[in-house]
Amino acid sequence: MMHIVSRIVLVFTAVFCWTYSLVAQKKETPAYLFSYFKGNGEDGLHLAYSVDGLNWASLKKDNSFLKPTVAKDKLMRDPCIIRGKDGLFHMVWTVSWKDRGIGYASSKDLIHWSEQVFVPVMEKEATAKNCWAPEIFYDDAKKEYLIYWATTIPGRFPETENLGDNNHRIYYVTTKDFKTFSDTKLMYDQGFNVIDATIQKVGKQYLMILKDETLKPVQKNLRVAFSDQATGGYSKPSEPITGNYWAEGPTALKIGQDWIVYFDKYRDHKYGAVASKDLKNWRDISDSVHFPKGLRHGSVLPITQAELALLKKEEAKLDADPDWASKVGSSLGGLKKNQIWVNDFGAKSDSNFLSTNAIQKAIDACAKNGGGVVGFKPGVYQTGSIFVKTGVTLNIDKNVLILGSTDFKDYPEIDTRIAGIEMRWPAALINIIGQKNAQITGKGIINARGKFCWDKYWAMRKEYEPKGLRWIVDYDAKRVRTILVQNSENIGVSNITLKNAGFWTVQLLYSTKITVDGIVVKNNEDGKGPSTDGIDVDSSTWVLIQNCDIDCNDDDFCLKSGRDWDGLRVNKPTEYVVIRNCIARKGGGLLTLGSETSGGIRHVLAKNLQGFGTGNGLHIKSAVTRGGIVEDIWFKDIQLDSVGNVFQFNMNWNPSYSYSALPAGYDSATVPAHWKTLLHKNEPASLGIPVFRDIHVSGVVANHSRKFVTATGLKESALSGFYFDNMQINVATPGEIKFAGNWKMTNLKLIAADSKKLLVENSQNMKLE
Repeated sequence: MMHIVSRIVLVFTAVFCWTYSLVAQKKETPAYLFSYFKGNGEDGLHLAYSVDGLNWASLKKDNSFLKPTVAKDKLMRDPCIIRGKDGLFHMVWTVSWKDRGIGYASSKDLIHWSEQVFVPVMEKEATAKNCWAPEIFYDDAKKEYLIYWATTIPGRFPETENLGDNNHRIYYVTTKDFKTFSDTKLMYDQGFNVIDATIQKVGKQYLMILKDETLKPVQKNLRVAFSDQATGGYSKPSEPITGNYWAEGPTALKIGQDWIVYFDKYRDHKYGAVASKDLKNWRDISDSVHFPKGLRHGSVLPITQAELALLKKEEAKLDADPDWASKVGSSLGGLKKNQIWVNDFGAKSDSNFLSTNAIQKAIDACAKNGGGVVGFKPGVYQTGSIFVKTGVTLNIDKNVLILGSTDFKDYPEIDTRIAGIEMRWPAALINIIGQKNAQITGKGIINARGKFCWDKYWAMRKEYEPKGLRWIVDYDAKRVRTILVQNSENIGVSNITLKNAGFWTVQLLYSTKITVDGIVVKNNEDGKGPSTDGIDVDSSTWVLIQNCDIDCNDDDFCLKSGRDWDGLRVNKPTEYVVIRNCIARKGGGLLTLGSETSGGIRHVLAKNLQGFGTGNGLHIKSAVTRGGIVEDIWFKDIQLDSVGNVFQFNMNWNPSYSYSALPAGYDSATVPAHWKTLLHKNEPASLGIPVFRDIHVSGVVANHSRKFVTATGLKESALSGFYFDNMQINVATPGEIKFAGNWKMTNLKLIAADSKKLLVENSQNMKLE
C-alpha cells in the first residue's frame, strides 16, 4: 500500500511540477522593447514592442512617451535604455547636433520619467564638436555604469582628419549614481572614424558592435570588436557584418541561440538586421524584420509581459483628458454673500449720469468689510473704469445694463501688456488687478459701446499705413478692453453678456486659477470693430473656459504669451488651459494660438467646440521674431461649418504687422517707449525662431468650408509632430503643407470640390491617409 501511495505521490508531484513549469514558462514568455526617435527627435521618445524579435509594433499609436526638455535644441535622438541593477530604467540620448553633453533620465515603469538632466560629458574639451549616440552599459565587474558616445575633436587624430565630414572616436565616463561622473576617457581608437558603438557581455568577453564611418574610401558599415574589459582594450574591428548598403545605429539582442543586430539602413529609410550564432558568421535577415514606419536609431531590451501590459494601457489614455485637466479653474465657494448696493453710494440708473465713483466706493467699502456682493438695482448705469477688489463679487443681474463711457478720459492709463508688449494703456471697463478670490457675475448686460475706439483705430490706420507704420498703429491706437484680469488668482467671470468691445473683450493676463463660464460675447451689433477678440488668455495658467458663446470680429478664443524681445524678456508661458463646450460665431478663429508665442503655449485641451463662419478652425501663428514653443495641444470633438481654413499653421504670419522697422525721417532716440520696445532686436536673431510641435487633433467634422489646411513652417523649424485622427472634412480645396515633419493622419475622410490632392512640399516623414 505504501508503495502505491508513494507512486501516486511521485506521479502527482511530477505532473504538478510539469504543469507548474508550463505555467511558469507561459508567464515568462519574453517581450522585447525598442526605443527610438522619429524625424529629428523633436517630439522625443517612441517605443515599439515585439514578442518574437522580428515583428515590431508601435506603442501608444506611435505617439511620444517623453518630450525632450534639456539643452538648447531640445532634441531626443538615439535613445538608449537599459534596466539598471537598482530596478530603474536608465536612458541617455543625443540632445543636439552640436552640444558637448548628453541627456539623462530614469523611470520605474518606462511611462513616468524623472526630471531630465543635461550631462556635460565633454565640457573640458573646448573644441569638441558634438556628442552623438550615447549608450549605457552596466559593468558587473566594477559595479558601475558605463556611458559611452562618439565625439569629434578637430586636430586630435590628424591621420584620419580628411577622410570624412567628422573624425569621431568613442569616449566614456563611469558613474554609480548618475549624479557624479568620472573624467572623460578615450574608449576606442583603432585608426579610423568610428561612431554608434553598442556593448554586450558575451561569456567572459565584451562585444562591441560599431559603425565604421570612413567616407574615403566609403565604408559606412557595421563591424565587431572584442575585449576582456568593458572600458577599453577592444580589438581591431572585424570585417563588415552588414552588406552593400549604408548602415548605422546598431543595437543587439540574443534570442535563443541567435544574436540579432538591428540597424538603420538610413539611405533606404528602413530598418534591417543580421543574425549570428557564433558572432563570426553573419546572415542578413532584413527581409524578415518589420518595424514601424519612420523608426530611427534606438536600442532594444527585454521586458516582462506585465511591463508591456502597462505600456499598452497608455494607448487608451490618448482618448482620455490629460490628468492636469481636472485641476484647472477657480474655487470660489467661500465668498461672502452679504449684499451692498451701488445705489446707496450715489450710483444712478441714468444713461447720461457717470456712476464710476459711486460704483468704486461701493466696491471699496465691500472689500474693507471683508468682501461680499456688490449689486445694482434694475436699471441702466454708465461708468468708466472700475476696479474689483479681493473678496468682492460684482453682480450684474438681469434687468441691469451697464454702459461703458465713450470718453477716453474715463479710462486712466495703467501698466499692463497689450498684444505682447508691456506698456501704458487705458484700464479696462472692469478690472481685477493684483487681487484674489473675486468674481464678476450675473445675467445682466455690459455694453462697452466701443465704436468710439473703432473709429479712432481706422482713422489712425489710414494715416499710418502710407508712412510705413502699419506695425505700430495697433499700439498707438489705445483702446478700451471690456474686462481685464491681471496679476490675480482664483477669479471667476460668469454668465454675463458682453457687447461691442472697444478692443479685446476679456483678457486674462499674468493670472492663475481662473474660470470663465457661460458668458456671451456680441461684438458685432454696432458694426464690426477691429481687434475685438472674445477671450484672450495671456501668459496665464490653470484656466478653465466653458459654456461660452462668442460672436466677434477677431479671434474668438485666443492664447498668447508675449511678443518678440519683450515677450522673451518676460518669458511667462500660457499653460494648463481647458476650453470646452463653447461656440464661436464669426470671428478670426475658433481657437487661435499666437501670434504672441514668445513665452510658450503648452498643455492646452480644447474639446466639444463649435465654429460657425469663423476664419479658421484651429489657427497657430507666430513670426520669426517671436520665438517660443507651442506644444502639447489637444483639439478634439469639434464641429465646424462654413469656416475659411479648417486648420492654419503659420510661422511667418502677417509680415506688415509682425515686423517692426522705423521708416526714414524718424529718430529712434526720440520715438515713444513702446516703439523702442518693438524695435528692439533679438540677439542672436535665432532666438526669434518659433517651434510648433506635439499637436493632437481628433474628432473634427467640417462642412461647407473653403480649405482643409494651410500649413507653412520654416526651413530651420519644421512643423513637427502633428497627429490627426477621425476627421470628416468637406471643403472646396485641400490646401498645402510646407516645411513639416512627422505628421500622421488616420481615419481621414476628405472630400474636396476641386478634386485636387493635398500639396506637400519640403516635408519629411509624412503619413497622410
